[in-house]
Amino acid sequence: MTWEDLALLEALCEGKLTVKEWIARLKAVKRQYEEVGVEDIPEPIRSHEKEHAEVLRKYGFEPKFVKTEEGIYAVLFDPSGLEKWEREEVLRFLLELYGAPSTYSAYDHLAFYLIYFSLQKK
Repeated sequence: MTWEDLALLEALCEGKLTVKEWIARLKAVKRQYEEVGVEDIPEPIRSHEKEHAEVLRKYGFEPKFVKTEEGIYAVLFDPSGLEKWEREEVLRFLLELYGAPSTYSAYDHLAFYLIYFSLQKK
């Protein structure tokens, strides 16, 4: 997760962005990353894990950091600050955008995840 991703998540939680606006902004960020290539993506969340976790906890999320088989970093948390329909919409979008992660323990609580790119790719 970059600081830009985290800022978008904060804006969503604070009601400064609607779910649709957040999805559009996240798509734009992903497009930008695809255009510049993985090597040029800012540092992934693992290098700022503690600081990012503190921001997520501020909004009532308890993050769990995992590394998938593909070497992609993901975070799982319960987005309890969002309405049920918003959680479902965000979950559907992220599943469509990134596919299902290899570790997905909180599915029944409609937890959703964000994928972060690893600079460790060789």
